Amino acid sequence: MYTSLLCNENFDIELDDKGFLKTLDDGSSIANMLKLDFMSNSNWELDPSLGVDWMNKDNNGFLQSKNSEVLIVNEIQRKLENIDGVREVSEITINKTASRKLIIDVTIIAYDGTEYLLSTEGGI
Repeated sequence: MYTSLLCNENFDIELDDKGFLKTLDDGSSIANMLKLDFMSNSNWELDPSLGVDWMNKDNNGFLQSKNSEVLIVNEIQRKLENIDGVREVSEITINKTASRKLIIDVTIIAYDGTEYLLSTEGGI
């Protein structure tokens, strides 16, 4: 199974009482990695592979396109296929709320056969 660093609701890496990095090694690690990846823009210079190109100065980010939902679904699919522990992506749904939130629900099947529903919400 996949192991990831534990991040809090502000996407800060969590440390234990001894100052060591906290990790997750179950299905929630996949959800944690997805949350960290999708709530980040892809402009972090220490790891440009992390995050999604939601908006950029060239006005061609995913949220700046007329057909953004198709592009976002394709990006989610691509990102999930690169997360260790994900065997299959069963379903991806995107909902936009009146309060300008983007809700992404993903159903995946892990390598151990367990099905997980992952949900991420962010402002647009």
